[in-house]
Amino acid sequence: MQALQPRASEQCLEVGVGTGLALPLWPKEVAVTGIDASPEMLERAERLRRRRNWDHVTLAGMDAQQLDFPTNHFDCVAALYVVSVVPDPAAILRERVRVGRPGARIAIINHFAHQSGWIRTAERMLAGATRWAGWDLELSSKVVHDTPDIKVISERPANWLGYWTLIVAEVVKE
Repeated sequence: MQALQPRASEQCLEVGVGTGLALPLWPKEVAVTGIDASPEMLERAERLRRRRNWDHVTLAGMDAQQLDFPTNHFDCVAALYVVSVVPDPAAILRERVRVGRPGARIAIINHFAHQSGWIRTAERMLAGATRWAGWDLELSSKVVHDTPDIKVISERPANWLGYWTLIVAEVVKE
């Protein structure tokens, strides 16, 4: 969440909140809405929220490709490990733009296809099996760069051995 630089009293959305592993990273002064499509994951996140007395966190079951929020609602949006596991990655990116206010910050941590080297070769070999399991190893970060009204600010390796990518962007709609 550090990449988003959330400020006190801002409204932030965490897409794919899962069991709530990233919730401790949000400042308590920020109103956080976490969504996930899995009721089981949300149940675990809710237990964590109650145990930690996080009144600044709200959780909801929702399809990331069709959000039940008004347009221009959030100051920042985090999409952690979800872009390559949904049927339509472009749709969830368009929804981030729709619910983000002009100037909203977006942080995406995801696996995107590597462009060269032995990792790319391995990804090509495993792509069929991972697609069957619901994870697209061949998804390019171009899907983010090509999303209307998103301006990519930075793109860099993240996490274990840099296998995942952190993209920080800004909503640039009128």
